[in-house]
Formats: sequence, C-alpha cells, structure tokens
Amino acid sequence: MIQKQNRIPYYLQLADHLIGMIQRGELSVGDKIPSEMTLSRRYQVNRHTVRQAVAKLTSLGWVTTVKGVGSFVKQRPIVPYALSQHTRFSDEIDRLGRSHRGQLISCELDVATESERRQLLLSDSARVYRLEIVRYVDDEPFSVATSTLPENAVPNLGNHLDDFHSLYDILQTHYHFRPIRVRSVIRAMFCTVKEAMFLPKDSPILQIESLMIHPDGFPVEAANTRVRGDMNELTVEFHHGVDVL
Repeated sequence: MIQKQNRIPYYLQLADHLIGMIQRGELSVGDKIPSEMTLSRRYQVNRHTVRQAVAKLTSLGWVTTVKGVGSFVKQRPIVPYALSQHTRFSDEIDRLGRSHRGQLISCELDVATESERRQLLLSDSARVYRLEIVRYVDDEPFSVATSTLPENAVPNLGNHLDDFHSLYDILQTHYHFRPIRVRSVIRAMFCTVKEAMFLPKDSPILQIESLMIHPDGFPVEAANTRVRGDMNELTVEFHHGVDVL
C-alpha cells in the first residue's frame, strides 16, 4: 500500500509492492499486470506514477511490456553461482543447462599500472593485457568483467581472440593452464556509467575483485567483475576436508 507520509517516491513504493505480489505468487509468470487506470484507482496515484513504477519493473527484469497490449510478469533468469577456487563461468552455466556467451568489448596491451604491478608481482616495465568482457545468460546481460593478465604469461594473446567465446577456453587451448582463484573481495556498488552501457542502469551490482594464480604458483590474472545482483545467487564455497551432507 502507498504510504503518503513516506519520503520514498510513490512510484518506488508501488514498484516494490508489485514486486512483492510477484514474489508471493499473487502474480505469476505470464500474468498481465493490471492496467494503468486500475492501478491508479486502486492505489490512489496518478497514471504517470504508475508508468514510472512499471518502467522500474521493466528495467529490473520483473516484467516485459508489449506495446498496445500491456505488461506481463517475466521469467527472471536467476543464476546460482558458486564462487570457489576453480569456478569457471562457462562450466557453471553449462551445468545449469542455461545458454551463455561472452562478448569481448576491448583488448589492450599496455604498461602495467602500479596497482597491477603490486597484485601481479610485476616489474616496473612489465606489460599486461586488459580485456573488457560482457557475459550473457539466456541472452540477458549478466556481468561486465575486466581481466588483466601479464604479457609474459600469455604472449601474443591478441592473436587468439577471433570468434571470442570464453577467455578460459583460450587459456586452456593455447597456454595449457586454468587460473586458480586464491582471493576474492565482494562489495555492493551502484551501476556506474561504464556498467550502464551494458547492464540495466537500475540493477543492483555486486563487484567481485579476484586474484588468480597459475598452477605453477605465480599470479596470472587480476579480475574485476561487476555482476547483476538481481540475476545472481552467489554461493561462496569453503573446503575444509569434511564431507557436507
């Protein structure tokens, strides 16, 4: 119900109420959202407020709108994702039976920054490859990632990026290794202009900063991944030698 004394804008209150109805099963996938006029009368708000609320639901992936027909509850592609030493995006999504793809946005070879040198234990003159990758699940943009790898660990990487699908497939095929995760820092953030180029600007974002090592033990990748929080169910796995039932 809309609380007139609440400082939260009416359209956000209405959007939150409709999301609650979907979560409680009062509106199911495929159901049509009540019309602007119906919602306006029911919650005593103007139709502009209703349009803003429905637009918010659309941007967050809760509904899809068909022009001239109405807005319908959408199947939201929640992705359970386990964060562990050997987590690999494509393997995880394959295991779930979902479609996925990676899109390489850019790749540059440049002198490592001070932060990159510190993370990857590089010399002052060392160069790194920086890749910007957008990942999709079921054709929905899921994450934007920046992967930084030392040039000496992946020489001529730029020659292997045609028909890009998965960075780790390239590392496995051409360099015969898979990075091993040794540390991840997770924080919530707002969607910046950079992420909004690829992800819905209203999406909650989880930023996962990770350090990966080569199987031989040296740092080989620093990754900064911004994941849509509204699509992701993150599990962090801890291995302690005890079987979990």
